[in-house]
Amino acid sequence: MAVEIFIPKMSDHMEAGEIVQWLVGEGETVQEGQEIIEIMTDKVTARIEAPATGVLKGIRKGIVDGVSIPVGETIAYIAQEGESVPELPLLVEKECEVPVRGQESESGKGGGRKDEKPVSHGLRASPAARRKAKELGIDLSNVKGTGPRGLITEEDVAALKQDKSE
Repeated sequence: MAVEIFIPKMSDHMEAGEIVQWLVGEGETVQEGQEIIEIMTDKVTARIEAPATGVLKGIRKGIVDGVSIPVGETIAYIAQEGESVPELPLLVEKECEVPVRGQESESGKGGGRKDEKPVSHGLRASPAARRKAKELGIDLSNVKGTGPRGLITEEDVAALKQDKSE
């Protein structure tokens, strides 16, 4: 029977984890305990280990680098060779409709205001930076990341807001 891979709760206040990168691809064989995906919380970047030995299958559509996934959500399966797994539905943001860079926002969805600026999920940004950008109405595509590998930090968002108010 296939084993679910999900975003684990790594602290009492953790609500989501951002996908940094998959370390193995769909269809690859993995060993129990092998690191398979790197996620970032508001405090740390961690690598999640395979809960079983088998083949990585059924990666949920939309689970790509930079996407924030709620704790407990199933993101893929580890199955035996030839075993089929259920197709997981596309994960939709629950709090608001957030367009990916290059896509138009759908008006009337998510309860957003017309003057609200989109927060892009197509960029690498920490969950804290995404929250701050949403709170301040800042489009992350306008923020230059100073973190590791160009990661946008909460401080980068605050600095942009500071620059605009001067």
